Amino acid sequence: VFAPMALLLGYTERVHPTALDARQVGYLRAFYPIALQLYWIWMLYFYTALALRENILRANGSTIRGWWIKHHYYSASMALCVLTMDLDSPACAAFTWRFLLFTTLQGIVMLVQNRYQRLRMYTRVAMGKASPMDVASIELSGGQLKLLYPLLFALQAMQLYVGSSVLYVVFTTYRNANHIMREWQASVAGGLFVGMAMGNFTATLATLRSKKVYKRNKSIASRSQSHEKLN
Repeated sequence: VFAPMALLLGYTERVHPTALDARQVGYLRAFYPIALQLYWIWMLYFYTALALRENILRANGSTIRGWWIKHHYYSASMALCVLTMDLDSPACAAFTWRFLLFTTLQGIVMLVQNRYQRLRMYTRVAMGKASPMDVASIELSGGQLKLLYPLLFALQAMQLYVGSSVLYVVFTTYRNANHIMREWQASVAGGLFVGMAMGNFTATLATLRSKKVYKRNKSIASRSQSHEKLN
């Protein structure tokens, strides 16, 4: 949360300085690209490590959905892509501030979500309904996490907006095909954002449907057992 928030504030001051003097703005403009590149490198490492970890967990019996592993691969690919982007180009500027705003809000939602997930995961392991090889994911959430579903859907809508708006900026700013190909990183990153938004939305809906089916089947089984006891 704090890294993208600091970078977002730094980006704002770098473009439209308000609280800094000329000397401080000079330092900011000199060191900001380095900090931004380090953040992209961290994102590449983070999502690559997550994908490898969850592949190992799934091979050892975890029930995590395959989409979330693919999502981490796509996110790592996006981070690798933007590492080669020209930081002074309009396409990079359009992507950077939107992405930093999205990751700041995503971090806040993930902190709240993770709290519910970890509590629910502990309960499920204690009750024998999950194994220690499972991971805390949305499909292991309890009833409390349903309060977060509107936030998750709003975040996915914002992710779709970020991807589509970046694509719009690229294809309206660079009308020449050669210029668009020169800024291919922004196009690929925007396309990946759109694809991940739709995939996340589909996976979340599938989780909701599976929970409803599970509860309905559990209710039917409970009524059947009660009926058999009465007879």
